[in-house]
Amino acid sequence: MQLKSISILILSVSILTSCGRNNNSSGKEENTTTDEIEITQPVIKDKTLTIDFMSPEKDMIGNIKVKDFDMEDIELPIFDTKKLINLIKICAEDLTLGIERNNQNKAHKLYIQDDVYEVIYTLSDPMLFSKVGSVKDVEWNTTLDLSSEDINNMIKAKNALSDVDNMIIESQHDLSGEGMCNFIFGDNSDYNNKITYSIKGKIDNSVIRISFNSDQFKNILSANKDSSSAFLKINKEGLMSLEFSSPDMTSYYFMVKKSDTNL
Repeated sequence: MQLKSISILILSVSILTSCGRNNNSSGKEENTTTDEIEITQPVIKDKTLTIDFMSPEKDMIGNIKVKDFDMEDIELPIFDTKKLINLIKICAEDLTLGIERNNQNKAHKLYIQDDVYEVIYTLSDPMLFSKVGSVKDVEWNTTLDLSSEDINNMIKAKNALSDVDNMIIESQHDLSGEGMCNFIFGDNSDYNNKITYSIKGKIDNSVIRISFNSDQFKNILSANKDSSSAFLKINKEGLMSLEFSSPDMTSYYFMVKKSDTNL
C-alpha cells in the first residue's frame, strides 16, 4: 500500500478518536470510555474508503469517505481505534502496510513497518460492530458556509466556557432582511456567563432556537478545522448537519438537539 493511503487511514481514524474526547472542568482533554465513538468496520470499495460512526448515546452519527484510496476491495474491522493510533505513533513517516487474511479470505491482521519497527495490529471480529443508523431527507431551514475563522472563533468561545456543555443556536434577520445565526455558548439561565458568535447565511423565515451539546460540537470542529470547506445546516425540529471537505476526504456529521433543556 502506498504511503499516501496509510497516512489517510491514520488521519481518518485520528479524526474519529478526536471526536470521542471530552473536556473536564479544567479545560484539559481526557479520554472517556462513555464518550468514545463507535464505528462500523472501515470498507474499501472501488478505491473509496468509507467509515460510518455514531456516539454511544446515538445523538450523533456520520461517516467519512476517502477517495483515491489505493487498496483492493476489503473490509477492515478496526475496533480499538486509539490502540491503533498508539501503535502507529512509534513508527516513522515512511511506512509500509501489509494485510494478512484468514482461511475465509477476510482481513485478520495489519502489518505496519518502518526501518526500525514492525507493528502487528490484530483486527476484530466483524460481529462486534454496531449498525449505524441513517438520516432521512429533511428540509434545512438554515445553511451556513463556515470559514476557517468561524471555526477557530467558535472553538475559542467554547474553550472559554469549558465547564458548560450547552450551546443555543438561534436564527434572526437584520433590518435589511439578511439572515444571521447566533451561537450562544453557556447554559440557559439569564444569570450565568455567555458568549455569542454570529454568522450570516441562508436562513428562511422559520424561528429557530435550539440547544445542542457544545462539547460534541467543539470536538467535531477541532477534528476538522483543517478542511478546505465546511457547511452547517439546521432543521427547525432539532437536527444539525455538518459537512467538511478536503481534496482527499469528505466527512458528514448529524447531531440531534439536547433533550434535557427547556428554552
